[in-house]
Amino acid sequence: MSEKRIRKLLEAGIYDDTRTVDLMDRFEGFGKDTAYVQLVLRNIVCINIEGDYEYLSLVVERSKDYRYVGNITFTELKQGQTRDLYSFLRKQFSKEVLEQYKNKAEEYRFDTSYLFRAQNSSNRSGYYWRGIYQGA
Repeated sequence: MSEKRIRKLLEAGIYDDTRTVDLMDRFEGFGKDTAYVQLVLRNIVCINIEGDYEYLSLVVERSKDYRYVGNITFTELKQGQTRDLYSFLRKQFSKEVLEQYKNKAEEYRFDTSYLFRAQNSSNRSGYYWRGIYQGA
């Protein structure tokens, strides 16, 4: 049996018509040789930090660390049901942190993951555990 190749980064914008199960299948490498280490959801949340509005991209990674705060499903994220996530993000960021990471390739990692629950075609009844991080 051949070993699956791993790619680093899959980037996606999320829209009303985004097929999230298909996106998660692609992330997992189903039907192909390639799985990804990170899924970057581009400009997914806009937050107000000290009067400045900033769009944040969130980086999704597989995690075996079950310590997390909050949780959100892909459906809730698409529907804009992000109040708890927004509150979490506001606590994570200061003006200084945003300035340090703005327009840079570096990622700002949260102290604790935010649980992201997403389904793929082989797991529609359950959810995968994902940590959400800010992608600068």
